[in-house]
Amino acid sequence: MQTHTFHDFDAFTASVRDVDCGMLLLNPNSRVWRIKHVDLGGIHVQLGRLGSGNTAEGRSDTNRFLLYAPLDDDCEHALNGAMIAKNSFALFEPGCEFCTSIKSEHAFFSVSVPLDMIARDDDP
Repeated sequence: MQTHTFHDFDAFTASVRDVDCGMLLLNPNSRVWRIKHVDLGGIHVQLGRLGSGNTAEGRSDTNRFLLYAPLDDDCEHALNGAMIAKNSFALFEPGCEFCTSIKSEHAFFSVSVPLDMIARDDDP
């Protein structure tokens, strides 16, 4: 798993995969942002640890399903104006618009799967 450490929020934002979004910095506690990436035969996995809160608004990749899971029980994660319950995750369809907001330091986990890896009902 490749690990990248950033001291610049915009550089961290540019490293996040499988979404086209803009991020705004909120309540920086630590000016360190880390992200780990691994590619498992076309399936992308990433683990992010942010030294701040942030708001992200954008769209998921149009050729992938994206599973997003917050990893912190002690901070609130909002998605599209609703709180994400503890031990829950969100699944974004390809090209899904989203807006997340987290007020404090946090971590997330995401997995994206290309459409061509998903079996369809009409497949043999």
